[in-house]
Amino acid sequence: MVDSTTILLVEDNPFMRETLCDILHVFHPDWRVMTASNGREGVEVAERSRPDLIVLDFHMPIMNGYEMALTLQAKPETCKIPLVLNTSEDQDHPLVKRLQSMCKAVLDKPFSLYDLDRVLNYALNQHSFSSHELPRAFQAIMA
Repeated sequence: MVDSTTILLVEDNPFMRETLCDILHVFHPDWRVMTASNGREGVEVAERSRPDLIVLDFHMPIMNGYEMALTLQAKPETCKIPLVLNTSEDQDHPLVKRLQSMCKAVLDKPFSLYDLDRVLNYALNQHSFSSHELPRAFQAIMA
């Protein structure tokens, strides 16, 4: 991993957003972690900063995770940024299924610190794991 890795966390819950930010700073002090509190703000930060990875929630005010992903994919400057869905939403929800197909990985809430680190590293490195290697909470969606 290069020292210039930049992660954008898009999460409307302030406690969850700050906790994830703090955890990532402990696990990866060399990573730059930016935050946004809704999808629209996330798109704006992504356009300005071009992060290496975006972790986004599904349910957010102003613009949800699905709308954010569609907006990012429609723009040449952001369409290649890998996405990780971080959600507690039912996996059978039609929009969640569509959003999963646009993401490198899915991190189901609640998740362990191990799962968080493994999913983010997977998405950044685009390693191929076989399904028997993956923890239950980690559902990789191969792009």
